[in-house]
Amino acid sequence: QELAQALSNGLSMDLSELVCSHLPPRPLFFAGAVGGPACVFVLTPLRNAVALGAQDQRSSIMQIYRTVARTGGWTGGVSTIGPASVQSVAIGPLFHFSSNLLGSKFIAT
Repeated sequence: QELAQALSNGLSMDLSELVCSHLPPRPLFFAGAVGGPACVFVLTPLRNAVALGAQDQRSSIMQIYRTVARTGGWTGGVSTIGPASVQSVAIGPLFHFSSNLLGSKFIAT
């Protein structure tokens, strides 16, 4: 709404002021930078256990987790940290920025 109003006024509002006024709070960036990759990394052993469990239906849960621990439970977790960081920092705050700027969460999606 504010963007449309600024455009109709011939961009009387400085574009940097418009952008800065709609940025999400800093804790949201921090949550994305730390929380997103941490969740991906912490859940990697579970993901590996589910993959093994789908292939080995005779073993118990404890046997599958022992196999995961023996073979390196975080295999695949380290390689996902980089992309998870970028995704978590960009997608969440970008959504909040867009929804604030456009005035609608529906349009922002």
